[in-house]
Formats: sequence, structure tokens, C-alpha cells
Amino acid sequence: MHSYNGIRRSLFLILLFVCGIILFYFSRSHFYPHQPIYQVSVSDSQNFEELAVVKRLLSRISFEPRVQHSELLDEIRQFINRNSINKIDDEFRSYYSDHVRVIEMLLAHDSGSGPLPHLECSSRTTLFQKILTYLSVPSRVVSIWTHLNEFPSHTLLEVFNSDTKSWEVTDPDYNVYFTTVHDKRRISIEEMLKLDIDAYVPCHERDGCGWDLQTVGNDRAENLKKYMALASYSDERGPVVVINESRFPLSEPVRVRGVFTTYCEIYPAICQARMVKYH
Repeated sequence: MHSYNGIRRSLFLILLFVCGIILFYFSRSHFYPHQPIYQVSVSDSQNFEELAVVKRLLSRISFEPRVQHSELLDEIRQFINRNSINKIDDEFRSYYSDHVRVIEMLLAHDSGSGPLPHLECSSRTTLFQKILTYLSVPSRVVSIWTHLNEFPSHTLLEVFNSDTKSWEVTDPDYNVYFTTVHDKRRISIEEMLKLDIDAYVPCHERDGCGWDLQTVGNDRAENLKKYMALASYSDERGPVVVINESRFPLSEPVRVRGVFTTYCEIYPAICQARMVKYH
């Protein structure tokens, strides 16, 4: 009798073990086509208050975890752009780096209960990057420069597309992304400096593609052409500069605050970075 009960108990334990393996196996993401690709998470170095407002923002844009990567980027970019205004003043300086406050203001404006927060290219871009960190999406802030007096610059974001396994540029300030003309492929900042400028165009979901796009709160997208000369950012190997020397003659001086000087005299640290050169 004791032997019979022992056999039954052993069989029961074996059955539990087998069922556990089956449940684990069929819970794997490749058996669930709707398993989320992007999970909202927080690390020890991140802020739980930020996480809460980021989740609210993603809920507001009807974030779907299985959405295509580019669609996710476009939704976040458009939300930031339409719920803020490019304006640098005392109000801007009082909160532009407070991401929790800024996201709260974006949400308030989107619901019709608050004014447009004052941001600009850099603060819109760093906010975009902050949101993506909670989705574990790799991105890097890129500064692009033109060889004119005062060396004007603009800031945008380059994001790694997990669908295409490539980097692509998105601009939350002008509210555009960039594609090649011939195959409509989204491209990286290095490609943009390597290719002829007419080989790619800025695009917007509603208005299509072209350098003549009129952007909200900014000049035409054509204004961005002059910046496609030098780009600085950091990758996994450290600081890097990508330069098209025909558009940005590095050794030629321009007037900066009334004095003729070169780019490397003004920004020596940037010029010490690894350089990728095109003509």
C-alpha cells in the first residue's frame, strides 16, 4: 500500500514538472505574435516619477507594444512637436531640463487644459531621447552645423531601428524624418552627409516629402539643408565627427562675435574627436 502511494506521488510530481515545462515553453515570445517588443521599464539610475509620466504619455498616444519601430518614433515625435512651441525666453529657461514638468505640460496641452510649453530643438530632442530610454530604444543626440558666421547649429535625434537594424534620423523640432529619394528608405546622419543633398528629402506623415515642406513654428524644411555639412555625436566608440569637407571647409575662418576664427579654434574638443570625412 505504501509502495502504491509512493508511485502515485512520484507520478504526480513528474506530471507537475512536465506541465511547468510546457507552460514555460509556450509562454515564450515567439509563440505569441502579440507579445510586446517594447517594454516600458525603469533602471536604478532612472526616475520612477519620470517613468509614471512617460507611461501616461505613451497611453495618450495609444501606444501599442507591437507597433512598427518607425511608427512608434513618428507618434512620439509628433506628440512632442504639436504640444510645444519653439520659443527661447525666461519661461523656457525655467523648466526646459525638467522632463517631468515638461511632459506634464505636454499632456495638459494635449487635453486642452494648459498652454504650450516653450522648447527648442535641443530640449525637444533630449526629451525625445529620455522617453526612448524607458523603452530601451538606443538613440543619440546629434548636433549639425553650417559653415556660416557664428557657426549656427541645430539638434536632432538618431535612433536605432530594430526592424531594419540601422540608424535613422528624426527631428522633433521640424517634425520630420528623412528618406532617400530612390527607395524611400530612412537614413542615418552619416548617409545624409555622404550623399548629395538632393538624394534625400525630409518627410512628414500628413504633408508628404520634399524640401519645400512648411513646418509648424519654423521655416520651410529647406532651412535644414545648410546644416548638412558637419555632425557631432557620440557612438559606442566615443565622440565622433562626420564632415562633408566640400560643405564645411574646416580650416576656413568665419566671423564669430566680431572676430574671424575657425571652427576648431572655437570648438577644440569636438575637433579632437574621431573624424569621418566625405567630399
